[in-house]
Amino acid sequence: MKQVLTAALLGIVLLTGAGCRAPEASTSDASRALPAADVNPTPRDRVVNGGTLRWPLPEFPSQWNTNHVNGAKGAVEHVIQGVLPYLMRADEKAVPHPVPEYLESATLKPTRHGQTVTYRLNPRAKWSDGRPLGYADFRAQAHALSGRDPRYEVSTVTGYRQIERVQRGADEHAVEVTFSHKYSDWQSLFSPLYPAAAYASPRAFNMGWMGRLPVTAGPFRFQRIDQTAKTVTLVRNPAWWGAPAKLDRIVYRTMDTSAMPGAFANGEIDLMDIGLDADALQRVQESAAPPCGERRAGLAELHVQRGRTRPVRRPGASGGHARHRPARDRAIRPVRPRRTCPDARQPLLRQHPG
Repeated sequence: MKQVLTAALLGIVLLTGAGCRAPEASTSDASRALPAADVNPTPRDRVVNGGTLRWPLPEFPSQWNTNHVNGAKGAVEHVIQGVLPYLMRADEKAVPHPVPEYLESATLKPTRHGQTVTYRLNPRAKWSDGRPLGYADFRAQAHALSGRDPRYEVSTVTGYRQIERVQRGADEHAVEVTFSHKYSDWQSLFSPLYPAAAYASPRAFNMGWMGRLPVTAGPFRFQRIDQTAKTVTLVRNPAWWGAPAKLDRIVYRTMDTSAMPGAFANGEIDLMDIGLDADALQRVQESAAPPCGERRAGLAELHVQRGRTRPVRRPGASGGHARHRPARDRAIRPVRPRRTCPDARQPLLRQHPG
């Protein structure tokens, strides 16, 4: 039984169970049959609680500030999306919507030359140090990523350099962000949102998240980093104000990408990103499909955020198959075990990175 977190669907590979293959369609027929979205939604009450997801990473990050020039890596975002606020969630049509656990609403108001966005935060949303999410977090992040102070070693200033000012709204749970010019991709900003202390000074920004995740606010919380085993462990956050995560924990394990297909086939990891590696896809197709009648625990959720894709996994310590589902609450949703193979395609994880 496993679970995942993730971002926008760019591609999904579907694998067929051994001995249960449907008749092969021609390339042209298959292309015409591809749906615009393939999400396989599953009711939360059908998802089993518990389990550990073993998630491989291609490298072992030392910088956990994803907005730092050395932290702008997919491996970093795989981990932090479970423990930091992402304010927007994309639906199956890639349309962003506020994530209610963090954001009740986000209202865009055009001005003469620019625009103002008013964020209405969830009053229950709090950092692990007990402080509520608020204006100070937005202000510190906007300043650090504006590019106005070169001491902040930022990976990009896109969007943030257009911010003219950040101010408190009608109350402590409202934040107004004013842009000097029109910026159509404003919904991608402040995701993830870091606590104000993390961006309060150049030193805090550049060094404060080296080898640690000191403050979090998500359905999972940071447990430990094992420098020897090169693993990062997240566990379910008992203080999370939303629906509890389905997984007990997620263990991120560093390994060479060339070793991932074999590790997946051997049941050492529960998901992998095929990307554009045709050889890896072939190895998985040849070794990972379960025979008909074998019981497997399935996983069915992929999270969508900011138009980027993240994995989904193959659940169950004994294996299993996963299908992607758009959503970005970072919960993980194992599907009930099945004893028989479907008549046609049986999905196994997969997605292309954004």
